[in-house]
Amino acid sequence: VTVSVLYWMADAAYDKQRAATTKYVAEHKVPELFAHLMQLVVHHRPENPRAFMAEEVAKLQTGGEPTRLLTDDELSMMFELIDVTKQKTISLAQCRNAYANLSHDGAQLEDSQLPPRVLETGRVTQDEFSAIIGSQLRTANVWAGAKK
Repeated sequence: VTVSVLYWMADAAYDKQRAATTKYVAEHKVPELFAHLMQLVVHHRPENPRAFMAEEVAKLQTGGEPTRLLTDDELSMMFELIDVTKQKTISLAQCRNAYANLSHDGAQLEDSQLPPRVLETGRVTQDEFSAIIGSQLRTANVWAGAKK
């Protein structure tokens, strides 16, 4: 057995392990979890970040309500910034844009995620905006479909 054959065998074993690791991390949405935890820590600036993150992971494991990235007041302020004409509604396109911009991966807002009234009128009220955008920013959604 030559040295080049040994290198080839080592490369093949490494590639196989790397592919398995990549698949595992993607199936369990590990990058999404860490990204969301980092967003929460940077936004909320807890006194003890390790304990804060441990509590968030425990909430995920027990099905508890995760900490929101944005409060209701912050979502209201965001809506008001988008509603420059003060009509008390924004267009569905504006809502879709906000959703994509705030998602961790540029996710698009699907029609199935919208109330029928919004689909019929093409307009989104502040309460609807808060519900739609708020659902995007919850940790539980980051883990939807992840293997346990």
